[in-house]
Amino acid sequence: MGDHVASTARGTPEPAGREKVVFLFDLDGGVGEAAAKRSLELLKECVALIVRTKARMRPDHQYALLVLLESAVLYSDFTTDASSFLQQVMQLTSSEPFPTLDMSSCYQALLDLRHAPDWQDTDTLRAILLYTRHSTIPSFGGGDSAWIQLSSDISFYLDTLYAADGPEGQGPRSVQAFLATLDRPNTPNHARSYAFQSPPDPRA
Repeated sequence: MGDHVASTARGTPEPAGREKVVFLFDLDGGVGEAAAKRSLELLKECVALIVRTKARMRPDHQYALLVLLESAVLYSDFTTDASSFLQQVMQLTSSEPFPTLDMSSCYQALLDLRHAPDWQDTDTLRAILLYTRHSTIPSFGGGDSAWIQLSSDISFYLDTLYAADGPEGQGPRSVQAFLATLDRPNTPNHARSYAFQSPPDPRA
């Protein structure tokens, strides 16, 4: 996710302009208190690493936060203040288990942020989805019109971290179904997601 121009696996150049980075942070607590805490801390560390690195590379990068409940909720709008943004991230706590996740709400929220009034022609919208649910299979209850618009926008990138800590045997099915919701039919190559699956403790 560098700021220099370079070839990527999706066949498009990495963005050279300002990035508007949106973290979609899963607050589902359905895996139990201890497991939810491990996943939460892992995701916080990931956000901190990304934000601090990007802030050093280019101070005008912007950061926003969506929290994932049964749908996406805007928690923090775009800011260039990396320290203040990370303070908000570190205050996040896991919530109750959620039986559903409407992915259409995520993409609609991203589309709304894409139309921010300060958008510049050289800007890139990079969404980073941080997901922990081991059994919930996301749906597109609100339709996929927002996804279709985003996936046709060459300034949009989507990356994913799946931190699984669920009962044995449940993870693989939900992971496969989850990833299938990211690569929708007829998705252009530039909009396809990078996905990385990790246990809550990568050292394990």
